[in-house]
Amino acid sequence: MKAQRILFDDFGGPEVMYVADIELPEIKDNELILKIMAAGINPVDTKLRRGQSFLCSLIKEPKPWSLGSDVAGIVIKAGSKAAFKEGDVVTGLVGHRVYPCAYSTHVITDGARLVKLDNDTRLDEAASLLTAGITAYNIASMIVDDIQTRSLDVKDSKVLVTGATGGVGHILLQLLIHFGLSVSSLSQNKEDAFLKSLALDGRLSYLDENNESFESFDYVVDNIGFDTGLAFFNYLKTDGLLITVPTITADFIKEHTPCDKRSASVLSHSDNALIKKLMDMLYANKLKVNISGRYALQDIAKAHSQIESCHTKGKIVLLPNGLCS
Repeated sequence: MKAQRILFDDFGGPEVMYVADIELPEIKDNELILKIMAAGINPVDTKLRRGQSFLCSLIKEPKPWSLGSDVAGIVIKAGSKAAFKEGDVVTGLVGHRVYPCAYSTHVITDGARLVKLDNDTRLDEAASLLTAGITAYNIASMIVDDIQTRSLDVKDSKVLVTGATGGVGHILLQLLIHFGLSVSSLSQNKEDAFLKSLALDGRLSYLDENNESFESFDYVVDNIGFDTGLAFFNYLKTDGLLITVPTITADFIKEHTPCDKRSASVLSHSDNALIKKLMDMLYANKLKVNISGRYALQDIAKAHSQIESCHTKGKIVLLPNGLCS
């Protein structure tokens, strides 16, 4: 069976990617062919393309490489021992970390990191929620666990989220409020239409960057890193915790953590139970995913340029087989 896949032969800018025709091998008894209706695009994909991700050392296959792990789609063929059957609608991770391959029209997988969906609607949202939602949930869990360890009160614990309109940030806002924490967004206008669309009014505070609310937060989530991330320590109380999200700057933040404050990087853990929990929240309308751009396979360079602009509100998604419902 023929498929199309985004490949790149050398590290570099968005222009190194191209659409290639590939031949899928015969599936094994425990495998299936997934028609990918939507694939989530994440910042880690652009870092991998540039050769700047820790994932580069995990991939043992020779180039050309592909990208992406977040998918939602329909099973079109299944082996006799496969976890799903033909016609099943699923979402989850494929080729996670060691063989990224979500930027494809079709992919062969054993389905170990997939969960079944009830219908084929909102597949673009499902695919967009995966990595960003898993990361956000891990951050929220780190904060709640730290509160419990220190015998603090969740309702009295104040969290400042930077980069709140990004992929991880806008999901994290919703999860923190769902868990009952007091949440503020840095440098966001309370009239911002995007944040209003999340229906958080009355539960989200807005902190102007010129408002020197220093040493007033128990937790700060740094979605930016480097020197900008260091500046966020000013907003923490003594013994407060800064959680830095970008893996590329985690060591830098750790090395420059003030002696009277704490820092941690995100150790993102996921299993199928967490993926199912996130999907249940999505389809119950307890969690919203904003998609600001949908791209065809041949427009992948435009998609990566958009995400690297650092001005994307919410998520962008790849639609390898055209528009989905």
